[in-house]
Amino acid sequence: MQITDEHRALAREESEQTAARGAMSEKNAARLRVIREEDRIERCGELRFASALASVIVTPDNLARLVGRCSSDQSHLQRRALKLAWFIGTKGNRLGTEIATPGDVLFLSALTRDEETMTDAQFAEAWRVKKVFKRTESGQPAAKPCVNKGCGRGEGQTRARVAKAGDSCSRECRNVVKAVMTRARQSAKPAWATA
Repeated sequence: MQITDEHRALAREESEQTAARGAMSEKNAARLRVIREEDRIERCGELRFASALASVIVTPDNLARLVGRCSSDQSHLQRRALKLAWFIGTKGNRLGTEIATPGDVLFLSALTRDEETMTDAQFAEAWRVKKVFKRTESGQPAAKPCVNKGCGRGEGQTRARVAKAGDSCSRECRNVVKAVMTRARQSAKPAWATA
């Protein structure tokens, strides 16, 4: 089969029709630009809200005010603040990081029907912070004890918690561990090697 000018013209016409079908109309392109601009504005607002949340000092009064400003429902603000404080203290959620939008605040402070009807004493017992979630200086969850066995920086003069095993909680503990390791290496050398 020979390719003639007629075949070339048909192929060119077909490719132009295919390109025209895939192109977006000017009206749809304008809609897409508007949607993208709205998304950008929304993301900027969320970032501003998250940075403002990061500066909030976690106290019951501040959390009650925060929940009240994020919600149109102004009932049970103290209970909702206590529940939000539980998520911050026990689960390690941080304002401005894990809790970054008004929806996050409302979701974590929402009360069930049972929580709304129970007595204050029952609610306080159910949402009492029993063990505070600790974080390291870098913001990572603290899970393992400091490598320095003589460390007393933790709660009740115990070893501080760090993100992973083998880490130290501070520069001082790291230096103590280095000194102990150096002494151990020097004492492990035979007498003829040091002379």
